[in-house]
Amino acid sequence: MNFRIDGPVAAQATPGLGAGLAESMRSRAGRLGGQAVEVTRGRPSVLGSAAEEVAMLFAEKAEKKRHEERVVKSGGSPSLVTAQAVTAYLERAHKDSNKAELEQLINQILQRGAQDGQRQVRGHPRFQQPTEQYLLFQMARQRAQEQGLPTDVIQRLDAALADLDAFHGDAIQTHLLTIEPASDYAKTPAEVRQFQGSVKSVLGAPTMQKAMQELLALAGQSGQRLDGALGNLMKALGACLGTGLALQEALLESVVTDLFHLKTMNTVLDACRELVLVLERKKREDERDGSGRQGRGHEQSDDDHPPGARHAPSR
Repeated sequence: MNFRIDGPVAAQATPGLGAGLAESMRSRAGRLGGQAVEVTRGRPSVLGSAAEEVAMLFAEKAEKKRHEERVVKSGGSPSLVTAQAVTAYLERAHKDSNKAELEQLINQILQRGAQDGQRQVRGHPRFQQPTEQYLLFQMARQRAQEQGLPTDVIQRLDAALADLDAFHGDAIQTHLLTIEPASDYAKTPAEVRQFQGSVKSVLGAPTMQKAMQELLALAGQSGQRLDGALGNLMKALGACLGTGLALQEALLESVVTDLFHLKTMNTVLDACRELVLVLERKKREDERDGSGRQGRGHEQSDDDHPPGARHAPSR
């Protein structure tokens, strides 16, 4: 009598087995307790399926645990929860800040009990960036606490803040720390985003080569904005020192130092250019004054000896 035992589906589906061992499991017949035993191929193994289910279960639990740790971790971003702080940020980002419209949006979020608050805020044209949404939810949470709203409303706002901090925490902190130099450099919201994107790129790769690449991109095609880009980029990166935002803190400190030296050299070069312009202008003025004096000298000699005048004969 022959007994049939379900074998693995395929050799490549059996992790940890060599090709030869897997092939022998599929194709060789043997004897067990005096009876002929044949391993069939092509059918799923009950034990293999169970192992697969257990592996997937543990993987799902591990991923859920990691996700929960990301969401509930304490936020590291600065807390700016007043209406003045939100409008000040929007103004520095060169966006129109309407306090009445801001209050209206806050009231709408709270009236709905913060249900679908993230979708509601993302649909607003003035709050497309995570940093702006983070500040808005902070303001809404403070307002809900002041008004004594139910705990579930505050929990929904906390969940929205936790999600933003989990997925955009570093970017939010970078934007808040660098908004002032970004505002000094930029003239439009797009330039603010470009500047802060350059800062984030240097923080991710804190080398002088990367800093120079971003600096040249900010300086403009003809380099007309080099001085402003250099000074503000140095200030922005300096503001991020000691915050843990840089991939390597020591490298970032070295980059900021090198940018300071470069800024000093650029200041000296600008002073030399101004000095050259002053000297050239003074030279032109001296040449013009000299030409004027020579012209007046010729006129005076002609007056002393008018045409047709005769010299007295010498005796």
